[in-house]
Amino acid sequence: MKRPRPLPSRNNFQEFIYSMFNGFEPKIIDESVTGHITSRSLKIKVTRKIKELVDNYPNCKIGATGDPRIRSGYPDYRSKYSRMFLVYKSKSFNYVADIECHYIKKFLGRTDNISVNKAIKLSSYDGYYYLYVVTN
Repeated sequence: MKRPRPLPSRNNFQEFIYSMFNGFEPKIIDESVTGHITSRSLKIKVTRKIKELVDNYPNCKIGATGDPRIRSGYPDYRSKYSRMFLVYKSKSFNYVADIECHYIKKFLGRTDNISVNKAIKLSSYDGYYYLYVVTN
């Protein structure tokens, strides 16, 4: 479901003060690929990228979102993570939710994910849903 982005509730100064007390948002790094993950070459590319991130960062978490900018601003990410790598994007929510579960299962115990739960229905602001890895 695509919807318009809400207007910011804080100006730049207010955001700076908020960030000083609550932590800064992780920097969003868009390296997302798109296509059918059933394509062997695309699946290998996504798997390699996630493995590289898991191997190189001691704290990371795999997730799905309809809007990386909003998700990166949540308090749990502000306080713990400094980067959000967008790895894969699709216009199908169910597709992204399914591969999120697949990769959480694959890397469970090596990430900050504590369980494998399928994402609840998300709203998208640009029509895409994203698989991401946040790191510190």
